[in-house]
Amino acid sequence: MTMIIQQVKKFFKFLFLPEQKKSDIMADSQRIYRSAETGGLQVEQKQNPISIKSFENCRLCPRSCGVDRRITAGCCGCTSVMRAARAALHHWEEPCISGIHGSGAIFFSGCTLRCCFCQNHLISQGSAGKELSVQALADIFLRLQDQKAHNINLVTPTQYLPLIIDALEL
Repeated sequence: MTMIIQQVKKFFKFLFLPEQKKSDIMADSQRIYRSAETGGLQVEQKQNPISIKSFENCRLCPRSCGVDRRITAGCCGCTSVMRAARAALHHWEEPCISGIHGSGAIFFSGCTLRCCFCQNHLISQGSAGKELSVQALADIFLRLQDQKAHNINLVTPTQYLPLIIDALEL
């Protein structure tokens, strides 16, 4: 599970980087891979490019509304306070996702898409859900892991990305 969490964190960090930084990372990855084959190389950890400051001029989703979510809600309907409506084993996804024990689904409140036909309308566009701290989300991840979830399924997480990364690190 730890390896999966590390891969998810890397993916989310990479996803929201500017194109030039993505190119630099890809070049570094090739250099590190080649060095590892010839005897190894230690690489220093870089600072998380997605931080709480991302809420000041929000560009976390493709709508790029630029709102200061510490003060008011963005296009997603969310502020900088993380909210989730449900966190539990979910057995009704495709079998390859839910497996035997279920997918560890966390349904975050708000959504960056705002689809008119959304099956989770009350959660994604309504006010359903309760506030979660970063520590509470980390505890949810561990609880789902203890319940033998086959994966952690983050449903509409983009608007809370900096907080989710912090929870994954815990």
